Amino acid sequence: MPNNDILDWNDRIEDDGSGEFTILPPGEYAFKVTGFEKQHSNNSQAPMAKVTLEVEHDGELVNVYDYLVLTKKAEWKLCSFFRCLGLKKHGEPFVMQWNRVLGATGSAKLHVEKYTKKDGSTGESNKVKQYLDAPAGRASAPSAAPPPSRPVAYANHPDEDDDGLI
Repeated sequence: MPNNDILDWNDRIEDDGSGEFTILPPGEYAFKVTGFEKQHSNNSQAPMAKVTLEVEHDGELVNVYDYLVLTKKAEWKLCSFFRCLGLKKHGEPFVMQWNRVLGATGSAKLHVEKYTKKDGSTGESNKVKQYLDAPAGRASAPSAAPPPSRPVAYANHPDEDDDGLI
């Protein structure tokens, strides 16, 4: 798990943040997987992978989160994710290789989804509508370079998952 530039208990703080998330317009975006966490779905308690997809848009790095639930019902999305990264071939059985996800690159269609926040107000976030298959013969090898140190905006709330609970 990334350290997120960990602060010490007595560090000086000053970045109040805007509380705003950058919402990307719907469309196709190239991304790099910069985060991967093993979690459990709030609804089914099934294993779930939270992946952070870093997208560059208008010179800004924006994080989009996706939640891949490990169930037979969502197997199509898992296959699509690994095909997008160039790790799985269409129509062939595949053992999920989560150790190869960090640093991998792919493309996805994103859309904007409206949701109701805990306080009853309406919010928007980017969601993956579809992972796009990698070009034939391209395997996305994780990059050995460290992630960029530029500030990152968020396109969806980091605590969201596809369970509909925020």
